[in-house]
Amino acid sequence: MPTWPALIPCAPARGSFQFVPENNVAEFAPDVGEPLRRRRYTAAGTLFEGDLALTPDQKEMLINFYKTDCEDGTLSFTMPDWSDSNGFSATFSWRSPPAFSHPAAGLYRASLSLRKSA
Repeated sequence: MPTWPALIPCAPARGSFQFVPENNVAEFAPDVGEPLRRRRYTAAGTLFEGDLALTPDQKEMLINFYKTDCEDGTLSFTMPDWSDSNGFSATFSWRSPPAFSHPAAGLYRASLSLRKSA
């Protein structure tokens, strides 16, 4: 399993991070009455969204990590858990490829959408 590269920052930019429990409810709306709901499964994860501030070299490293190490996002990876103040690592998977913007000379912003395994 790939590990987050040490040369790429792992802490999200201030104000860009949010996490929410994964929706784990299956719902059926009958013709009459209240919707019927049930839990889908017991291993619901947590969805993570956040931005990283990167140099041009770090941007290329992140692209390479996504494409090569994680095989275009098909492999899970370990990295420090953004929601854990103790800095413990967790297993994550890609929900979508990283998206990049170029807000200033010499600076890139990578938007990440990840799923933390339960």
